Amino acid sequence: MNYKILIYAVLALLLFSCSDDADMLIKKGDYEKAIILLKEDLSQDYRNTGLRNKITKLYFTSAVRNIDNNNLDEAERNIERGIIYSSESNPEIKDEYADILVLLGSKLVKAGDREGSVDLKKKYEKGVTLIKKAVALSENNEKGKTLLSE
Repeated sequence: MNYKILIYAVLALLLFSCSDDADMLIKKGDYEKAIILLKEDLSQDYRNTGLRNKITKLYFTSAVRNIDNNNLDEAERNIERGIIYSSESNPEIKDEYADILVLLGSKLVKAGDREGSVDLKKKYEKGVTLIKKAVALSENNEKGKTLLSE
């Protein structure tokens, strides 16, 4: 009986240490490793919305980095991966999700051309679509509304 208590105590310690390790990795900016640890925690408690939101936000943070580095395809993948863990309408991530869609959409619009080649038109149209989606998600998204009116 005492062994069971000891085993549970060790498992609880491991779970908390993984979360602490993830927080240290986040502080260091190593989001990919932090996401891996948080996913391991999530496998123990799949319905944990706090963990799910944290993973989503880390993917969004990675996406912003990729947008800043002009790696738009990877940024889009990060956004898609992040939203898997949380609902688009989740009030805790909805505005951040909308903001990042506007950020990516505006980069795509700038990189694209409405009158250019097929690839440039696709980039432009995808950017506009993302901005429209952002405005539909968050009515307070003034930046998205301004970009659409232009």
